[in-house]
Parts: sequence; structure tokens; C-alpha cells
Amino acid sequence: MRGIPQVDTSKCYACGACAVACPVDAITVTYGEERAIIRINYRRCIRCAYCRDNCPAGAIVISEKYGIVSSSIEDLYGTFEVVLAKCEHCAIGLKHSTNAEKIAREKTVVKLLCDKCRRELVSRNLTWVR
Repeated sequence: MRGIPQVDTSKCYACGACAVACPVDAITVTYGEERAIIRINYRRCIRCAYCRDNCPAGAIVISEKYGIVSSSIEDLYGTFEVVLAKCEHCAIGLKHSTNAEKIAREKTVVKLLCDKCRRELVSRNLTWVR
């Protein structure tokens, strides 16, 4: 038997793969200006570990805690806050797979840009070659 999933926020870059992989929609990812909130509904969770298996960052860990007994409804939810990387051009929080700051540790990234700034800068500097 598996325990409940937890999010290691130091590894997570809020791509949402865990929420997509969950067969019972127990995980939601809500994006704000600077932070993403990952919320796991432990009442819905069936402990299948698909979220862990599909997390590209390895940020989902299955704890040894199997059940939750509480008089508070909030204890039946896991809430995890992830600070989003910032666009180097407009300083907006980067969402989804464009949140590359944590991936950049392993790969060479020239600039962290949101989709809007990337399109704008590319269209300004685009040179067509024939």
C-alpha cells in the first residue's frame, strides 16, 4: 500500500504534469503572478502514484503516511506553494513548462522569457534567409 503524495517545492517548477496524470482529478495547479499553488485532495486520491511517475522534475514523493484522521476539512488537502521564475524582460511569473529557472541548472539557457516576450523579441530580430 502506498502513502499520500507530497510535493518537494525545491524541485517543483509547476509544470502541471502531476495534475494531468491524476486519473481522479485530485490535484489542481493554480497560477498567480509570482507563485503557483499545488493542491492535492487526499479524499479523492487513490494512491496510484501516477503523479510521481509522470513528474519530470521528480518533485512528487510518496510519504509513509497512509491515512489522515482529523476534525478539520483543511487537513484533508495538501497545499504546496511554488515560487515561479521571472521573465527577464517583463518580470512576470513564468508558468507551465516555460518556468525554466530550475531546469536551467542542468541545461544551458540564454534567457528566461515568457511566451509573449519571446514572440515579441523574436519578431523584432527575425532575419529571413533565402
